[in-house]
Amino acid sequence: MAEIHRHRGASQVGEVEITARIEALQRKLNKLNSMETDLVGLKLRGQVSQEVFEQQGALLKAERVHYQEETARQEQALQGHRERNEALGLSTGVESIPASPRAAEATPSDIA
Repeated sequence: MAEIHRHRGASQVGEVEITARIEALQRKLNKLNSMETDLVGLKLRGQVSQEVFEQQGALLKAERVHYQEETARQEQALQGHRERNEALGLSTGVESIPASPRAAEATPSDIA
């Protein structure tokens, strides 16, 4: 029983850490949106060449893909933690049911 509680606590901490990573990735994506907007503004004002615009745009796109893929991986990990917590909750619920005094005397034929 103590092992289940320890595992549940560790899993909940893991959930918090994963959620924090997802939030950090979302902030990075928001910053990336701002950088792309700034780049377009520079291009429209003629402050960067077409070549620089395309190079920087490609770098920003690669960074966006990386953040999106990492966000998807973290969301999958979060879902896995939640499923494990749910399974632990079910098993903990079963273990917390008090045993009948007659349970020690039960035989396989009693179940059928």
